[in-house]
Amino acid sequence: MKELSFMNILSLPDKDPVAYQKLGMALASQGNLDEAIALLWKAIAITPDDALAHRNLGIIFMKRGDLAEAEIHLQRAVSLNPSDLSAKHLVAAMTGQTPETIPGEYVRELFDQYSEVFDHHLLDILEYHTPTLLRQGFQSVLEKDMRFRNVLDLGCGTGLAGLAFQAMADQLTGIDISLQMVRQARAKNIYHILRCGDILSFLDHTDESYDLFVASDVLVYMGNLSPVFKGVRQRSVAGAYFVFSTEISQKNDFELCQTGRFAHAPSYIQSIAEANGFAMKASWRAVLRKECGQDVIGQVTITKLDS
Repeated sequence: MKELSFMNILSLPDKDPVAYQKLGMALASQGNLDEAIALLWKAIAITPDDALAHRNLGIIFMKRGDLAEAEIHLQRAVSLNPSDLSAKHLVAAMTGQTPETIPGEYVRELFDQYSEVFDHHLLDILEYHTPTLLRQGFQSVLEKDMRFRNVLDLGCGTGLAGLAFQAMADQLTGIDISLQMVRQARAKNIYHILRCGDILSFLDHTDESYDLFVASDVLVYMGNLSPVFKGVRQRSVAGAYFVFSTEISQKNDFELCQTGRFAHAPSYIQSIAEANGFAMKASWRAVLRKECGQDVIGQVTITKLDS
């Protein structure tokens, strides 16, 4: 995406709230949060009862770490449009609620909007390297160099995990809920098969079986992990591996954080894995990326289906 700045504002139609919102969200996706907030305020000044504008402004305040301001605008968005599941999810995050999962609508919309700048933002700004941590950790667990017949990248996004595991796969399949992210992944030409859809639905309906499952920065969008472990177990061959990252909760089995993502307790991860027949082969804490300038500490976990 072309780099944006306030120079683009000069070409905006005068008093066009839709144009202000679109450019504001584009600027926010590039990390230009102050400029983005200024544009969203312009939009709201023109249309003060625009639920989407309030939701978008709340999201940008969340990105900047201004959680009190974020909650004000997200609550306003819900009051204006009670059917907005994305705004409701973020209000739940702001107010300490813990649902079982995140609405698919929220995840799809988030990553559809994020797709064009996803790689740049994660790699260059957030210093994201979870796929590399997963691959290196997995290789250290294996007794020898191994290739896998059929690898499934759950929540493949733009293909960053696929790139990390490509050399280990005879066949590599990616599944993601965001069509725009799948299109970015397809452009990398690393997957043999790419599908757009819900992970749990895919696991429930596919006829394929896999010997390696990868979920890099994906389980943070699920609270209760029992359904995904059951789905993975259902599609596993004997001795299959499930390699994944999570953010760490010190409080409960899982909790919805003010970031809008879930964190999971290490003890919960172990109990869910073992309940579904997966043995813990290794797990360790690691810095997954930056957020608001701070390290995000997570857990990398390697599990294997007991044969």
